[in-house]
Amino acid sequence: IIMSDVKVADWGALTSEVDSMLDSNNAGGAIRVFCGARPPTTEDASARKDCFEAFSRSVDVFQDSQIATFVDELTDEDRAMLIKYVFAGMATGQGCGSLLKWHAAMVKHSGLGILARA
Repeated sequence: IIMSDVKVADWGALTSEVDSMLDSNNAGGAIRVFCGARPPTTEDASARKDCFEAFSRSVDVFQDSQIATFVDELTDEDRAMLIKYVFAGMATGQGCGSLLKWHAAMVKHSGLGILARA
């Protein structure tokens, strides 16, 4: 993935889109929203917090039994982007149990190389 090719999201629009999908019981769609946008690196702590809270809500409502299947359906680029959110989410110290399940599913699918590709 060439990071300059990945859009930098409008975080307010992103979190609104995610919330709308979660309201429609579309956790997979909510997670896919994050696959197309780099995690925020802005100094705006509020934007980062809102983004990672939306990501956390998305993975928290996803059923554990469906994580591996969902990860298998993602592209390599999507998994590389998603692992960035998993790591950034774990750095917040919130929802780590759920995030570790996503981490395990992605490493199982892609091997440890996913960490280097991210």
